[in-house]
Amino acid sequence: MNEQISIDVLEGAYQLINYDAEDEETLIRDFNLRYGDRYMDVLKRAREFVSLPGEDVSSKIRRFYELLADHSMGKVRGFGNAAYALVKYMGLGGDEGVLRVQFRLMGFNEDVITELVRAGILMHRNKDVLFVPEYLIPRLLEMGGVVSVLTSGGNWAALIPLS
Repeated sequence: MNEQISIDVLEGAYQLINYDAEDEETLIRDFNLRYGDRYMDVLKRAREFVSLPGEDVSSKIRRFYELLADHSMGKVRGFGNAAYALVKYMGLGGDEGVLRVQFRLMGFNEDVITELVRAGILMHRNKDVLFVPEYLIPRLLEMGGVVSVLTSGGNWAALIPLS
């Protein structure tokens, strides 16, 4: 990997290209949660990475999906039950308010969504919608007892529950 592109910049660039709101307050809050005091530097470098000429940024990031998944899964250990519940019962994301209620009804504390965002397991697409990054889906589905069947193009063809 290019020494000048850190895993945090790749992760931030991934969220940038998937963020679809004009107001960046929620995006900045996600970056602050994940990167702490370095959040503005990571955001700046992610924006620079996204705006580099040449190959499509999605394709550039896709080459590092395994590394990004390893990075996030390394932080999932403390949130295994919440990540499992997210995959098994909540559909890998959705409306933040609905997810908060679902987690609360399942007995999780009020901060579980914040902690999942901090770990990079959830990201905001906009102010109200959370999603699981594409590079984490296969790993989380394995955690949730679901096997993915991929077509040769890499698209999800089916999800088969394990019995």
